[in-house]
Amino acid sequence: MNTNKQTAILIAHSFAQIGGREVVVSPGSRNAPLIASFQKENLELHSVVDERSAGFIALGIAIASNMPVGLICTSGTALLNYAPAIAEAYYLGVSLIVFSADRPEEAINQGIGQTINQQNVFANFQKFFLQLPVQLYNQNEFTAWSQKILECLYTATDKDTGPVHINIPFEEPLYELSDVQFDALLVSSNIEQVKGFILSNYQKVQLCNSHKTLILCGMLKENQITNDYLRALSNISSNIIVTEHTSNLSNLNAIQTIDRVLELVSDELKPELVITLGENVISKKIKSFISGSNCSHWHISPVGASRNTFGKLDQSIESDINSFLLSVVEIKGRLQKSPYSLDWIAIDAMGEKRHQQFISSCSYSDLGVFNRIIQKLPFDYHIQSGNSSVVRYFQLFKDIPFKNFHANRGTSGIDGSTSTAVGYSLAISESTLLVTGDLSFMYDSNGLWNELLSPNLRIIIINNGGGGIFRIIPGPKSMENFETYFEGKHSMNYQGIVSNFGLEYQFAENFRELENELDSFFEVSSVAKVLEIKTPTELNDQVLKRYFNFIKTGAHEEMD
Repeated sequence: MNTNKQTAILIAHSFAQIGGREVVVSPGSRNAPLIASFQKENLELHSVVDERSAGFIALGIAIASNMPVGLICTSGTALLNYAPAIAEAYYLGVSLIVFSADRPEEAINQGIGQTINQQNVFANFQKFFLQLPVQLYNQNEFTAWSQKILECLYTATDKDTGPVHINIPFEEPLYELSDVQFDALLVSSNIEQVKGFILSNYQKVQLCNSHKTLILCGMLKENQITNDYLRALSNISSNIIVTEHTSNLSNLNAIQTIDRVLELVSDELKPELVITLGENVISKKIKSFISGSNCSHWHISPVGASRNTFGKLDQSIESDINSFLLSVVEIKGRLQKSPYSLDWIAIDAMGEKRHQQFISSCSYSDLGVFNRIIQKLPFDYHIQSGNSSVVRYFQLFKDIPFKNFHANRGTSGIDGSTSTAVGYSLAISESTLLVTGDLSFMYDSNGLWNELLSPNLRIIIINNGGGGIFRIIPGPKSMENFETYFEGKHSMNYQGIVSNFGLEYQFAENFRELENELDSFFEVSSVAKVLEIKTPTELNDQVLKRYFNFIKTGAHEEMD
């Protein structure tokens, strides 16, 4: 027996047809037919009460599995709570598929509870929207809507991946079952095959003439072929590869720690040609550096997306990254040598030497804490990073032994880091570490309010008493009532909330305690663990300022 709502049956069957296997469901009444039909398809359903958290858990599952993940909610404002996760998925290019239950259109704006206008509520953050009818009356209608639904679903999974939204109105009664079946005539996949990329003569000339080519890698999924091509390019001295941890690249002659290296770079190393791969570079310093260079910029995207990040965009090149890189390797491999990469790598070595000198005697602070965490980090962990100051501290350390590194840098918000990590660790079934800020953790504490927490999940809270990023960036500290309206100063301790969710809790507020806690933190356990690290609010930004000054000058600066 299944629901008697034929649209619900068709939706669930179509989702399974495109390879969907997992769905995050938030409880409700109007969505009962969808829950029944998705269970009938033997799909894996995860129950999460809070829709905002549910959206980010689905995001984490989709990122880890590289598969489309469904979201099912009831009618009304429940749907609006998906918005932050849908926006993040849109800018990350992640296939989230929202199935929202609704009342019939004639009930909208008639004073009926749990009723809003749900059509196109994600208009700015979706690849496709589809409004279904209340009923399907015959096989022809069923077949026609099957084609429309599959067109919508394939939009989420083609080369321009991203979220889609299907809104499904249901009349009451909602819980009736039926054994009546329609045979859906489902259309086959029409996903385009990747075609090889051929450089134009203009592009070949630019590549040949550039003896200072900077290849900047933003967010990328781990891909061995991409890694191999970039390794080949990194061995050509007219190129320098610049990566971030979110690039998920390894074993390259590359600059991993952009912000500290740029403290030492002179104008002579400004590039002639910049090639960007992936999306959403974290470093503001590299953006400023390129913006101030007399260079051309090419952005490579499977859909030819225009990303004029530096105000230098010359070409948006439509190509999959590997096909493009193969063409570049064939051209650049025949060029005469230049000292460009050697100069960068020499400066990087100087920066690393000064980094180690400073870190070896660094006082207890956010910077010192990150150093100890990275020293203790086991090799086999996937890292989920919070945003703001957390992800930037990570960027100061090279050769971190992670299997994969992710941060929600699509919109760079703090609102879903915990839930994303929960979904990711659930899907990957491997050891996962979330390092997050105190405000971000509290903001998304409902990410722990579910039965999905893997015992392989570890969470470190850097509790520096507020939004530490606002003490680092220039400007906010000069504003009146800075601590109240920018930093969000607080005196919270997280033991109560962590224990309430049944997780193991640990705490440290100095190097000795931190060393002791880290020794046991990564050990196997039956439940997830949380380590809260309290750091000195007033000192953290001073230490970081002294750090960058030492990288630049090699001289220690007195504390303020």
